[in-house]
Amino acid sequence: MAGCNDWRNRPIQPTFASVLFSCAMLFAILLPGISMIFRGHVLKGILCGILHLTLIGWIPAAIWAVASYQQDLAEKRHRETLEVLARQGRL
Repeated sequence: MAGCNDWRNRPIQPTFASVLFSCAMLFAILLPGISMIFRGHVLKGILCGILHLTLIGWIPAAIWAVASYQQDLAEKRHRETLEVLARQGRL
């Protein structure tokens, strides 16, 4: 029975993907306009940057950038799923 709880004592090793996700989220919160431009949303990034320049607009700009990042990740997962289904002949 002593071996049953050994997994709780192991340190959690962060994966490269989780570190990359954390860095991207932090970047989206701190510099929302630039993070949107880096992901290819130039017009959104410029508007978000203008919103970010105002002290009151920084919080909505950060929320917008995080939501946009989450939407980009969801679209990427969707495209990958469609590619796998097409390769398997299910689509």
